[in-house]
Parts: sequence; structure tokens; C-alpha cells
Amino acid sequence: MADDLIRPGTPTSIFSDLVQIAEGDSGDVFVATSRLPSHSAKNNKVAVKLVPFTATDKLETIAQELLHMRDQQHENIVAFYGCYIDDTSLWISMECMDAGSLTDIISAEPPCLLNEQHMAYILSNVLEALVYLHRRQHIHRDVKSDNILINSRGEVKLTDFAHCTHLTPEASTRASVVGTPFWMAPEVVKGQPYDTKVDIWSLGIVAFEMAEGTPPYMDYPPLRALFLIATHDPPQLKEPTAWSVEFQDFIRSSVCSDPAKRLDAAGLLQLSFMSAACSRDELLQLI
Repeated sequence: MADDLIRPGTPTSIFSDLVQIAEGDSGDVFVATSRLPSHSAKNNKVAVKLVPFTATDKLETIAQELLHMRDQQHENIVAFYGCYIDDTSLWISMECMDAGSLTDIISAEPPCLLNEQHMAYILSNVLEALVYLHRRQHIHRDVKSDNILINSRGEVKLTDFAHCTHLTPEASTRASVVGTPFWMAPEVVKGQPYDTKVDIWSLGIVAFEMAEGTPPYMDYPPLRALFLIATHDPPQLKEPTAWSVEFQDFIRSSVCSDPAKRLDAAGLLQLSFMSAACSRDELLQLI
């Protein structure tokens, strides 16, 4: 773990009132009250992830993720506040996104009625994050509804930089197969060289999720889904006539097998579909 990620102080004297909100492979996540004036944390509430030092196989990956988070400062990216250590665990403090994930909204019971205006608002916020990342030559590589978080102010932010990578003039593409199967672009599945356009495909699949409740091929085992992504034409909406021409254009422009024909994040923001976005207050009524 890089020394410049660790901040001085005893975590138990900094964080109090911990309430567990999630479990993870590398550690559990809590909402806590911070005694530090941490950035713009509302009511001093922060999210804290506790990673036990016994998870040695995860620590290097987590360190890389935190370096990426620390270096990405944008209003549509979850803020990283700092790391602290005690005798048993690494304490990672981040912005608290108290309304949960986009997955929570999509899978809510009774169902939340996401309309195209809600979708355009959510997608436009994620696209702003991707414009920022891609201009800095970063690829997120795991854009999906689980990694799109919302807070009680109606702000939408991208999180989870575990698979993020940085392109350079010497290495302007990547070829490693990483991400989550159902959201992977065909070129990733095939092990072909790829660039920032893989995030565009994944966001198009998020649009499918919001429209139909699940990503394409979700009924198949992951390996079968990967085969279908690699060998079939781009998925189609089940009931295209139920959706506006503008939404269908967004799908075609993002879920396109040829990366060269996919619009980039800035291009997607210029589509007429984005003008349909609801206000922040209208999204709050949904959640």
C-alpha cells in the first residue's frame, strides 16, 4: 500500500456510529459519522470500507483502485477522502451515496417506473464522468448499474475503479479481458486491442438495463453470454416501438459492434435524446 494513501490518525477516534450497508469480497461497507471536516460530506456522513489485513490477495488491487480514485476529481465521480489503518484493517473513507445504486432502482419491488427522461438524466451524468476520464486517457472498464450510485440530493456518480487503466502514447490500447461479462464490449471478449470506446458499449448496456430490467443475455450463464456477445450482432430492444426514436438512436450509437462507429462520450452527450433529461428534483421523486 502506497504510503501517500495513508493518513495519520486512529480510525476509531475519527469514525463513529458505523452502520453496515453492504458486504463485499474484500471488505464490508459502512455508513459512518466522521469527526473530520471531510470535504463536503453531508452531515459529516461518509462511507467507510473495512478491508482486513488478512485479505492480502486483495490489498494490491485495492491500492491501485485507490490511486485511480484519488487522481479522479469530478462531480460525477464518487470522492475518495482518505485511508486509515488500525491493528487489523484498512479503513477507506469515501463519499456517502445514500440513495444506493442504479441496480437498486432497476430491481426495486414494487418496480420504480423509470421513464426516458429519468434515463436521459442518469446517462448524461455518467457520460460527463466518462468525458472527464477519457480525456485523461483512463478507461473505467466496469461500467454497469452496480457502479452507478445516487445520493439523496439526486446526484449520480460513477464508482469502483478496480479495473481502471491508464493509456499512454506508448500503450494506446489494452487487450486484457476484464470487466463484468454481460456488460463487456465484443472487442474485450475477443481479446482484441481496445480503447475508451469499451466504456461506451457498457453504458449502452446500462441503457438496456434501465429499459428492460436486465442486460441482454442475462438468462444465460456468463460464459455463454460472452460467446453470444462475441459472435452475434448487437442486441436489439425487445419492443422497439415502445421507445422513442431518440432513445433507439442512443442505443444504436453506443451498442455498436465496430468501435470506430461508436460515438464517444462527448458525441453521445450531443444526441437529441439527452435534451429529454428530467431535473434532479424529478429523479428524487422516483427514489
